[in-house]
Amino acid sequence: MKSAREPRNTGIDMIKGGAIMLVILGHAIQCHVDQFDNNLLFRVIYSFHMPLFMILSGWFAAPGKPGRLQTTAIRLVLPVFAWYFIYYVATGQFRTISLLELAARWIQSPDVGLWFLWILFLCHLWLSLVKRWVDRFGLPAYLLGILVLWAVPFSTFGVYMARYYFPFFAAGYVISGNWRRLARYSSFAAAVAALVFPFALQYWHRLFSGVSPVPVLVAGHPLDLSFLFFMAAREACALSGSILFAYFMTVLAGGVLRPLFAWLGAQTLEIYAIHQAVIGFSLGQGNVAAITSLVIATTTSLCAIWIIRRSAWASLILFGRREAALSNFRAPYLPATVRLRNPEWAE
Repeated sequence: MKSAREPRNTGIDMIKGGAIMLVILGHAIQCHVDQFDNNLLFRVIYSFHMPLFMILSGWFAAPGKPGRLQTTAIRLVLPVFAWYFIYYVATGQFRTISLLELAARWIQSPDVGLWFLWILFLCHLWLSLVKRWVDRFGLPAYLLGILVLWAVPFSTFGVYMARYYFPFFAAGYVISGNWRRLARYSSFAAAVAALVFPFALQYWHRLFSGVSPVPVLVAGHPLDLSFLFFMAAREACALSGSILFAYFMTVLAGGVLRPLFAWLGAQTLEIYAIHQAVIGFSLGQGNVAAITSLVIATTTSLCAIWIIRRSAWASLILFGRREAALSNFRAPYLPATVRLRNPEWAE
């Protein structure tokens, strides 16, 4: 049974701060490095970074709280459509495609722009329904919820992506509610993950290509064992990579870095929304371009956030929360914590 939610965990925010840096670096490599799918660092990052974010977002979820879904919709859905419209105008798409055509494409496949925020909202929505079953049937209800989601007879509106990410989101929610009992096993879990991740990464590929040690018994059949092997490798990478990164950040990112990363972690939605517009700017070529792009995208995003938050309405439309005061931006100068003005609106 999920216990009452505790105050926001700045240790989790610290992990989110490191994770958003991975997201930007992964996008920078994808944008500036040739044959990025064969880049080892890119493969490491992409093998677990979005499942990790789903786990961390599930940690902060609180379904059933009065007004929670409405607040979550404002926090996540409003920025999706606001930025989608801005990109539609800024990139000149309005000259070649109507808004209705764009909306039809989005309904079929929202895997563009701020797709993560929309899928995160779907996970919140589904968890709020599954939670009703949990109150009656206990933890097995989460497995039932995953199976029912896979059985939904359509894949539009991003349902096909929610099927993959919801188990990670639900895992974060369950781990959060039982962390006091599970924390003692964190070192053991990290040790197991350290063994699993390097092996699984050999067979992970963004496009499911590569050489499988499992023979193809029935080519093209749903029971094609090579495809199932790659699916298993993907899940193993996502889980073990997330555990390793969280453990790494918890153990090594202490001292002065802790409040800095925790502060970044409190701005992840905002950074995620803005950095995609400037990720194409860089200096140099190849890996140098990727590193400079990371620096430029991060600093530009933080400056833009500071400007946008000067207006409560702009902050509401673009970031999903009215926050004219810049209290979060003073957080890195605090000695031990990050103070959130509206913790219940955290993504």
